[in-house]
Amino acid sequence: MAAKKKRIAKKAATRRKAPEAVITGKVVMAPLSRVTPNGWNPNRMTEFLMKSTREGMRKKGWLAAYALLVWGTDRAGKRRDVIIDGEHRWRIARELGIQQGPMVFLDGLTEQQAKELTIELDNKRGRFDEVALRDLVGSLDQRDGLAFDLGFDDDSWKKLIAPSNAIPPGDFSSVDINAQTKYKCPKCSYEWTGGAAPSK
Repeated sequence: MAAKKKRIAKKAATRRKAPEAVITGKVVMAPLSRVTPNGWNPNRMTEFLMKSTREGMRKKGWLAAYALLVWGTDRAGKRRDVIIDGEHRWRIARELGIQQGPMVFLDGLTEQQAKELTIELDNKRGRFDEVALRDLVGSLDQRDGLAFDLGFDDDSWKKLIAPSNAIPPGDFSSVDINAQTKYKCPKCSYEWTGGAAPSK
């Protein structure tokens, strides 16, 4: 009976353990000429973002966190050396005359897996919560060139740092309920106006 209880307790403890992280790939420096872009990349970058990224790479160098993800070999061991993620960084680095960069080579993938990773990595980067972004930007020292360095064009930056009209006053008793108002959603930028309906 005691042995059975121990087995049950051991199984329960095993089920409760969090899965361990599996590290796939290792960042290495490799020649940019070794890899090529894939023919399926759906990611597009505006000329403005290309220019901002180019200037950031020129000033700060190539951060390892932005390593290219490369399909190294297929299941049969044939060399592919095709960029899964990071094509724009690769192009910009070559324009700047950079000869080598940080890369992670994944070996033993099928083409299907490489294509899925291209989509997954672009899609799972997350999106800004506009209110949290506004707060974060507001906590920064505002310096010349900050918007450009962060990848925001002038119009986007002005909208981001403008005071928010969507936050209602804390003391509603001081608000004229018949006043015409203008609102803007901080998440989707939808704008609307309104006021209290006339009383009958």
